[in-house]
Amino acid sequence: KATFDADGRALTLPDENFARELMQLFTIGLYRLNLDGSPVYDGHGQLIPTYSQTDIEELARVMTGWDLRYNTQYGGLKGSFIHPMESTEAFHDSGEKTVLGQRIVAGLSPEEDLDAALDILFNHSNVAPFISKQLIQRLVTSNPVPAYVRRVASVFEDNGAGVRGDLKAVIRAILTDDEARDISRARENGYGKVEEPLLQHTAWLRAFDVQPIDGWTYCWGKNCDTQNTDNVSDTYLFYLTPKEEALSQSAYRAPHVFNFYDPNFVPQDAYFQDADPQHVLPEFQIKSANNVAGLFEISQVMVSITELNRARYQHGSMRTYTGAHSWGGWDMQVAAVDYGGALRALEIGMEGDSNEDYSSINDTDVGADGLTPRARGVHALVDYLEKLLLGNAVPALPRAALIDYLDGEYRTLDLPVNAAKLTSTAVQYVLLSPQYAELK
Repeated sequence: KATFDADGRALTLPDENFARELMQLFTIGLYRLNLDGSPVYDGHGQLIPTYSQTDIEELARVMTGWDLRYNTQYGGLKGSFIHPMESTEAFHDSGEKTVLGQRIVAGLSPEEDLDAALDILFNHSNVAPFISKQLIQRLVTSNPVPAYVRRVASVFEDNGAGVRGDLKAVIRAILTDDEARDISRARENGYGKVEEPLLQHTAWLRAFDVQPIDGWTYCWGKNCDTQNTDNVSDTYLFYLTPKEEALSQSAYRAPHVFNFYDPNFVPQDAYFQDADPQHVLPEFQIKSANNVAGLFEISQVMVSITELNRARYQHGSMRTYTGAHSWGGWDMQVAAVDYGGALRALEIGMEGDSNEDYSSINDTDVGADGLTPRARGVHALVDYLEKLLLGNAVPALPRAALIDYLDGEYRTLDLPVNAAKLTSTAVQYVLLSPQYAELK
C-alpha cells in the first residue's frame, strides 16, 4: 500500500510495468489511430501518443492490491498460477485516479477500480482498429489494406445490434470479408502471411488425424527395466524441450510479454523495406534455417516411429511396437499420425484399387500416358498432398523434381514398406516447401 511522508510525497510506488503493457500491447497501442488502422498526425506531422507517463502511473495505482491466490507472502511467487488472482484490500490504493483523461472516484474496492479502468480502455477509440488489424494479421494477411481494417473495426464498434466488442462478430467479419475470400487476391504475390513454426507443426498433425498411442511405457528415474514404469493409454506426450529447440517456439512459452515476434517486423529485403506503406512480415522474425530443418526432423522422427500404417506393415500393429519400447524410445513425442489417405491416393493412382498390396509399385511398363504405374501413383499422391496441406499447387519445376525423386526411391523394400516410406517422404518434402509456410 502506498505510504507518504509529512509533505504528502509518496514513499512507495506501484510497479508500472503491467500498466504500460496493458495499454501498449493489449488494448490501445502507442499512437492514435484512425478507424482503418492508419496513424493520426498532429499539425506538425508528428504521431500522437495514446497515453502519457501520468496515465501509466495512474493505471498502476488502479491495479494495486492484486496478488496470486494462496500466496503466503504478498508480492511473492508462492501462490497458484492456475487460479484467478485475488485482491488484498490493505494493499490497494483507493484514492481518486485519472486514466486517459477520465476520473475514477475515490473509495472504490480493487475490483471496482479495475472494472472502471478496463471500461475506460475498452471504450477508447483506438481499441477497435488496434485489435482488429492484429486479428487480421494473425488470421488472414500480414498487410491488410486500410479499407479491410476499417470494415472489421466498424463491426468491433457495433456488431449491428449496438454491441461493442463482439469478438464472434469480429472474427466472422474477418473471415468472410472479400479480402479474405477473393481467390484472385490470394494468388497475388505478397498476399497472405507466414505460418508460425509451431502452427506448421500442429497443422501437419491435424491433417493426418493425430491420436494418442496406447500401450507405450513411461519410465522415470533410474532402473527403467525393473521399476518406475507406467503403462499409458489415451494420452498424448509432446516432449517439450527438443520440440521447443527445434521449432524456436513452444505453446504458452513466449520469452517475454512482447510475444515471439514483433507485429511490425520488417524483413531486410527491398520488397518490404521500400514499400509505401511499408510491408511487414511478423512471423518471419523467428523463421530460420534451424527451425525449417527442425520441422523436418520432428516429422522424420515421429513418422519413423509412430505412423500407424508403417508400424502395422513393419511390426504387425502399433500396440505390438509400442509395447516393446519404453519412454527411452520416444525422442520427440508420443502420438500417432495416420497416412492412410495418402497411401490410398498412391495405390488408386497406380492400380485403381486400395487393397494395400501395392503390387505394381515397381513395375517398369509404360502406359499410354507415358508413365509407369509407380509414376502415375506418385502424381496422384502429390495431387492429394497439395490439396490437403497446401490448398494450392506446387509450382511446376519443384513439383517435377519432387515427383522424379519419389519415383526413384525405396525400390528394394518390401512392397507395403516401400509404399509407406515413399508416402512419408513425400509428406516431409511438402512440409519443407515454401508453399507450406504460406497461409493464403
